[in-house]
Formats: sequence, structure tokens, C-alpha cells
Amino acid sequence: MQPYKFCPHCRNELTPSTEGHPGCALETGGCGFVHWENPTPVAATLIAFPSRGYQTTVDKKFYDERDGDFSQLFRAAAREDTGIVAVKRKYDPCAGEWCLPGGFVNKNEDPADAAVRETQEESSLVIELLNQRPIIYNIADKNQNMHFYIGRPIDGELRAGDDALEVKIYTLQDMPRLCFSSHRDMVKKWYKGELRI
Repeated sequence: MQPYKFCPHCRNELTPSTEGHPGCALETGGCGFVHWENPTPVAATLIAFPSRGYQTTVDKKFYDERDGDFSQLFRAAAREDTGIVAVKRKYDPCAGEWCLPGGFVNKNEDPADAAVRETQEESSLVIELLNQRPIIYNIADKNQNMHFYIGRPIDGELRAGDDALEVKIYTLQDMPRLCFSSHRDMVKKWYKGELRI
């Protein structure tokens, strides 16, 4: 969201304040309005599969029977062959580039709910989150707070939704460059074994 240049109440030009937020200064005839430039919340999910060649139609029973405790993935000493879901973006910013499933948190929406919703909209997978406390990145240059979750697929078929051009499972060897540095950092932490649940 672009900062306001003019007051939405009295139409006077806003001036920077000592706190860093544009305001409608009373001393110059303004109404005292302050435009608080609070960070925008964004939610994204890292979804891990036991391998790149894993089936694309998933259900909870299959995972429970095939893998037992899904958290085995997070205890594994070597994760190089595990797969991660990535989506090719349909819209700007970075249209046509790859990232983890995610998007903006809606008004009055819990970031965890946003992560589940965005994942389904982009990858058609229904997931459950394995961490209720997100890993948070402060994206200062975009004034965003990025809430990262780790997700387990429990239903759905891996296919691009309305918000994506493509969706695939990649391993460390064939992962494309992700367009957001926080996403790249999450993937790096996954493959180094630094993410725990």
C-alpha cells in the first residue's frame, strides 16, 4: 500500500512526523490525522514430501499408513531427497517466478488460517499446520511481516489453482530460485535441518 500524500479527512497535504508516520499537522491548519504505516501481514507455508516423486493425490490415511508419524521427516539426518511444494506466481510482484505457497492475510483473519487458505488456492492441497507459532520475518523494504508455517498435506490433488501458473514438488537438486529472500531462507533452513516442530 502506498503512503497517503493527502489527508483523507480534510485534504491537507500530509507531512512527515518525528515518529516516521505522515500526519496532518495541526500547526499548519490540518485536522491532526495520522497515517499509521503499519506492516502488512503475509502468510506462507513450507510443505514437505518424503520425495520429489511422491504421489500428487494425498489423503491423511495414506500418510498415516505410509509414513507413520509424519514428523519423521523433521527428525531425518539427511533431507536432500525430500520434496518441497513450490508455485509459479500468476500475478505481480514477480509474476512467472517461483515461491512457496502464500499471500496476504485478510482483514480479521488469523495468519495460520491465511496460510491454509492460500496453500489451497495456489496448490489445491488441503493442509494441517505442524507449528502454531509461526517463524516471522520482518521484510523491512516492503513493510511486511511474513508468517511462515510448516504444513502437512491431508487432502487434495497437487495442481495449480487460480492464483498460480504451475505447482510442483522440488528437491534440493532441482529447486528453482525462489523470488523472495525469506522463502529462500526457509528452504535453506529446511535442507540444513534447522526447522523443528
